[in-house]
Amino acid sequence: MTQQQNTDDRLAALEAKMADLAALKARVDRLERLIQEERIMIRLDDLRAEQSTLRVEVQGLRNEVKALDERYEGHEIYVADHFREVEEQLTRLNTRLDVIETNLTAKLEKVEERLDTVEDQLQTLVEAAAHHRNAIEELHAGQKQILEILLGKQKTND
Repeated sequence: MTQQQNTDDRLAALEAKMADLAALKARVDRLERLIQEERIMIRLDDLRAEQSTLRVEVQGLRNEVKALDERYEGHEIYVADHFREVEEQLTRLNTRLDVIETNLTAKLEKVEERLDTVEDQLQTLVEAAAHHRNAIEELHAGQKQILEILLGKQKTND
């Protein structure tokens, strides 16, 4: 074996090793791509699971919003009904108040008329009483004069 052949053999062995290394590197690259793809698939699965969880949460929130909307509508209807009832009661009360006011005004007018009549009658009675008092005073004065006259005659007769 010559040195050339020895070098060629070594070179062939090195080339074989280089080919093995290139094959190993290609295999490692392929495995790294597979590992990366596997990681991506795992991450996709995680993201899908998270997306599914979020969808369930969103649906739950939508259900809550729907329930709150229904409650709000129920309260809105209740409040509207209650206000309508209160308005109807106020209308009835205002109508009753108007009737009572009309009746009281009519009664007050009658009382005022009677009061005017009574005041007129009282004035007539006061005037009559004053006239009678004057007549009584005149009568007393007349009686007193008659008494004085009678007493004066009696003294002269005695």
